[in-house]
Amino acid sequence: MNTFKEKTLRGSLLLAALTCLLVACKDNDPSPQEEEEPKRVTSDEIYYANRFASNVLSDVYLWEKEIKEEMKRLDPDTNLDPISTVKEIRYKENGAEVDKWTMLTDDVAALTNSNQGVSTTYGYKLALGKFSKAAKYL
Repeated sequence: MNTFKEKTLRGSLLLAALTCLLVACKDNDPSPQEEEEPKRVTSDEIYYANRFASNVLSDVYLWEKEIKEEMKRLDPDTNLDPISTVKEIRYKENGAEVDKWTMLTDDVAALTNSNQGVSTTYGYKLALGKFSKAAKYL
């Protein structure tokens, strides 16, 4: 004969098994209310460049509040040209460009050289002074 403990144990196990089955079941059909996530069309490099630009502009950009709507264009999943986008969304006042310095580049060597004062030129520089004794040097 079954004792009370055995019946209770069997009932508990049956209840646990049914609970596991009900919790584990999921409807695979997406409901019409769920929106599909936008599909990513950017490469990893472009994706992270967009994220970087968006994060930096959000954190330290002086005119961040003024360009908040424009910053939505830096969507990492869909924006294919973050360099041009950053240039286009820089702060402007009455159509005149106020922010001329904010930029995003993919040429690290040129950026480093320009920050260190190294530039490529045509080999001459503008100088002011008297040239009265210049005939001696010709």
